[in-house]
Amino acid sequence: KGDEKLRAEIKETNDAIISRMDDETKASLGPVPPFLAEHRIDLSKDWVEYCYEGCITEEGELIHYAMTEEVYFEDHQSLVYVTPPMSYPAKFIPELEAYVTGYMKGLIARGYKRQFFNIELWANFSSGKPEFAFCEINPRCAHTYHYGYKYVYNTNLYGDNFNLVLDNKKPENTPWSQWLTGATGFCTEILLTAKQVGKVSEILNYEYI
Repeated sequence: KGDEKLRAEIKETNDAIISRMDDETKASLGPVPPFLAEHRIDLSKDWVEYCYEGCITEEGELIHYAMTEEVYFEDHQSLVYVTPPMSYPAKFIPELEAYVTGYMKGLIARGYKRQFFNIELWANFSSGKPEFAFCEINPRCAHTYHYGYKYVYNTNLYGDNFNLVLDNKKPENTPWSQWLTGATGFCTEILLTAKQVGKVSEILNYEYI
């Protein structure tokens, strides 16, 4: 509550969303509460957010597919996706596999099969071993990471999705399997959050890209 600048930005975002509604919609909704947060994490305590990606075969086999690090800047106004994760120690990959496997057992038993999923989670290593904090699970692939995986590992997330859904063919060459072998290379995807209405061409040089 003491961050006046952040409060003003939240109000501005909320007002912008409401401004796009017609009068009838506004009247039917009543007071619209602001979207405050997706998760509450003290970043000064060395918590880092990651996106784990996996898939399940028709037989219920869990395939660890990929891992990406999410790097946040001030007030989450911009963020960067880095594949593979820069700060997750490879020696703790087995703990991560066990954590995700334990969670997914229940969903697989309930019929979650033959499709991809991704999990947003936080991890902290200050105690000398990983501590995980679950954020959310999405019943789909993280499609925006397709090119991150492709440029680093020469894999095809879209193709692997179609092969699994249509033919129950599990992916063999995955970003995860190459991460395990210590394959080098990184890909960074940068997201910018605009605070005003405008065209993308006003902030990006398409000829340079």
